[in-house]
Amino acid sequence: MAQSSDILTFKDIKKDFGTKKVLEGFSLVLKAGEIHGLCGSSGCGKSTLARIAVGLEEDFSGEVCFEGKALKKPFGASSGYRIQLIFQNALGSFNPRQKLGSSLALAQSLSASGKDQLPALLEALELDLAFLDRFPHQVSGGQVQRFAIARALLRSPAVLIADEPTSALDVTVKAKTLALLMRLRDQFGLSILVISHDRRALDRIADRVSFLVQSPQS
Repeated sequence: MAQSSDILTFKDIKKDFGTKKVLEGFSLVLKAGEIHGLCGSSGCGKSTLARIAVGLEEDFSGEVCFEGKALKKPFGASSGYRIQLIFQNALGSFNPRQKLGSSLALAQSLSASGKDQLPALLEALELDLAFLDRFPHQVSGGQVQRFAIARALLRSPAVLIADEPTSALDVTVKAKTLALLMRLRDQFGLSILVISHDRRALDRIADRVSFLVQSPQS
């Protein structure tokens, strides 16, 4: 890692869904330039933590800091949208009635570099420009995952949060996806939080691994 300053911190995060306690005082530090793994079983609150970071869950206690400053709600605007989430269900995160090119249009319009960034980005992700004219279900699972990454990168983030990025992929594509995340970290100067139940996968790419244990009361 080229840098060691803290870029994203979660401090004493607590989150309940009704009577179900999901997160109970969880803290984590993501350092600039690192790939940090967050490992835990299904239902332990990993995805909830990711959604908190990008402002999709607002009813919680604790503090989230980005680049040393506490984020204010709404988190997306507070961070300048420089924290981007790649959802666990990449296919489900796209509108099935829109072609992939249309789905990237909003991210393009909100990006400072606009459309000029897209061709180079797709090339870096090994995606053909012709795929932009296809619907999400018309490309492979690995390709739709990379389109989800492209959509996130169009916002020029400092932090990527990848929620179970390999869970729906076969062994070969899984290995390629892990290698891609490492390459993107170096190419774009990213800090990446990779969420997974697969400890072996995290050990392959992460500089550090943290663990989230499911609350016994949940």
